[in-house]
Amino acid sequence: MDIIVRNAFLPERRQKADIGISGEKIARISERIGETGRTEIDAERGVAFPGFVDPHVHMDKSLIRERLKDKRTFPCSHRGSLPTRR
Repeated sequence: MDIIVRNAFLPERRQKADIGISGEKIARISERIGETGRTEIDAERGVAFPGFVDPHVHMDKSLIRERLKDKRTFPCSHRGSLPTRR
């Protein structure tokens, strides 16, 4: 395996596990992966969400790039990222 993340807490399983990554894909999630990876990351004090995508937005960059046409909303809200400002 290319990367093995060791001892990460997985909230959905409520336990610690190793995560094996080959190429750009999660190859294995197991309580203990016996093989060694080219790169190993110790996540003893970390939490992992394998396959989770963070949908947050950086509104500050949009405000700099775009002019506000409607003073009641942020530019990002037109793309469905943020609620309307009151």
